[in-house]
Amino acid sequence: MKIALGQIQITPGDVAANLQKHLAFVQTAVDNQADLIVFPELSLTGDLVGPMVPDIGLAIADDTIQQLIDASTQIDIVVGLVEKSETNLYNRYNSALYLSEGLLLQRHRKLFLVNYAVFEEAKHYVPGNNQQAFVTRFGNTSMLICNDVWHAAAPYIAALDGAEIMLVPSNSANGVLEDKLNVSRTWENMNRTYSATMGFYTVFVNCVGHKQSAYGAFKYWGGSEIIAPNGDVVVKAPYDKEAIVYGEIDIAQVAEQRYLVPLIRDTRIWLLEQEFGRLAEQRSTEIMLEDPTETLDMLETDGSVGG
Repeated sequence: MKIALGQIQITPGDVAANLQKHLAFVQTAVDNQADLIVFPELSLTGDLVGPMVPDIGLAIADDTIQQLIDASTQIDIVVGLVEKSETNLYNRYNSALYLSEGLLLQRHRKLFLVNYAVFEEAKHYVPGNNQQAFVTRFGNTSMLICNDVWHAAAPYIAALDGAEIMLVPSNSANGVLEDKLNVSRTWENMNRTYSATMGFYTVFVNCVGHKQSAYGAFKYWGGSEIIAPNGDVVVKAPYDKEAIVYGEIDIAQVAEQRYLVPLIRDTRIWLLEQEFGRLAEQRSTEIMLEDPTETLDMLETDGSVGG
């Protein structure tokens, strides 16, 4: 399978210009006989759009999406966008779509919105409520969007759900945490570690360019890459400039690596369920105890608190 990494510079809010760039990159990937092209997070609409979010949101039935669905008859496409809810007038999502053979095969809504440093996603988006691996013509696949991957449970769930390929559209900028964290180095460490321990291919696609926001200008560093199930780099895009690069993957390597390093096979899911359940109950109790009026008396009465 040949994968194209569409490392583009996105124009925030200019859906028409972004669509034309997508279609041009798609055609280049088709000409180079790629099977799949992956674009960055929010690639159609842009990020840091703030108050523009309600206006630039695209419903799934929008003609912009349909043009890319039509293009997916030649090559599978992963694209990001501000998605306008089909059922709720007010809701907007940070979504990624997997398009294949003229169909919308899968939609993933970002699970963990970034709401620290310069980011205020929780002000503008509703988080997704589920993640699920899905079957493509190339293998079992999972999509996670940027900050989803910083929550280690999400790639772990993807692997346990059978994902052989983890697709990660991202909008990652250096300097947003100043000198507190090297964002690009941390991303590269995570990509290698998750692939090597989960035994899947990681396909990470980041955008490039300088973007101005109310908090200043930030440099999106690119560095898109495909990481093999053993943690090796299959292909690496350049830093800081637009590019389309290609990597060949072999799904058979997933089964081989998971046999040699059977960490996913040996997962004790019942243990995770037990401990997550305990922590969820504990967290719920702590939240209830923040109300000093009647909560403690109620809990003591039903035996939930105390020795």
